[in-house]
Amino acid sequence: MPLTLEDYQGGNYERLQRRVSRSNRFPLKPLAIMAGLLNCTVLTIIAIVVWLGGKARPAPWHRELGELYFHVPEMAVHKGIELDALAGHRSCLLGRGIDIGCGNGYIGGLLKRMVGLAELHGVDPVGSFANDTLANGYTGFSCATASEIPLPPASFDCAISICVLEHVRDLDSAFREMLRLLKPGGALVFTTPSPEFRSSTLDTRLWACLGDRTRAEDAARSRDKVSMHFHYATANEWRMNLERIGFDSVNVLPIFSRRQLLVYELMNWSVRVPELYFPDKLWSLCQKIKPMKMMFAWSTAVIAAWVGRWRIGEGCQTHWLISARRPTITIFDRTQVVAHAPS
Repeated sequence: MPLTLEDYQGGNYERLQRRVSRSNRFPLKPLAIMAGLLNCTVLTIIAIVVWLGGKARPAPWHRELGELYFHVPEMAVHKGIELDALAGHRSCLLGRGIDIGCGNGYIGGLLKRMVGLAELHGVDPVGSFANDTLANGYTGFSCATASEIPLPPASFDCAISICVLEHVRDLDSAFREMLRLLKPGGALVFTTPSPEFRSSTLDTRLWACLGDRTRAEDAARSRDKVSMHFHYATANEWRMNLERIGFDSVNVLPIFSRRQLLVYELMNWSVRVPELYFPDKLWSLCQKIKPMKMMFAWSTAVIAAWVGRWRIGEGCQTHWLISARRPTITIFDRTQVVAHAPS
């Protein structure tokens, strides 16, 4: 049975937040801090072994991710993989760019510096991100949804979106808006989960290994609700979708292997025990103890660089990196976007 909007608004996220809030009370708070310190200490030991073995040397942008995500190192792994893939398309990322769903602008600003974008304009429905995006190197910000952006047509040389479009309900309108905003020949580059993501998360894999397909599907549906994933599409479906909207030169590349996602999921274990959720507490503690922050930031950078080097086997991707271009003459088509809704 397909998920409806009511399913997504059915309280899963609110229940999770209530459980997380318990981690701020005694006696769970000191236990959560201890769990966070133990977690990062183990990762630091692994990072030292990796470093001494010569298996990874973090690039400058890995070190920036380490500084940013030392308290949630799994995010450095996740964003490191995406940034590495996006930077490989630097020939598409030129001139004036627009970032759809930019959030606070930390990742887009880092990508801007990596590829040398002249300008980057942020778009996000949360208006309070405006100051953060400007502080992170953006040249402008619009508080808007992906489907209605109050900017003139043919204003940008490229458009990017980093793991955002799976959260957009009306893909058809969003892609038409991006097509409208791009100059003729302009490039769209974005990342998004593939259908294999649903069967590759930790809970789903665990139940599948135990032979309980019903609970595996329940776990996948629960993850879709909490993460607000409205749809997934295969490589061929993405090509068809974008070409119907009016894009051409569509290229779909696999990124983020099942093994890399498993590492991310294991590092993100505290979400599964929200009463011991520690990232916020670890961040506060490390603001007071700078050497600890430096050590955890270094180990996070090394882990992100190491995991990011792992190769993807055929059919083992959990995300896509998709690029397309607006042709010189654009023909708008009113066909609806095809994508698999989480079932």
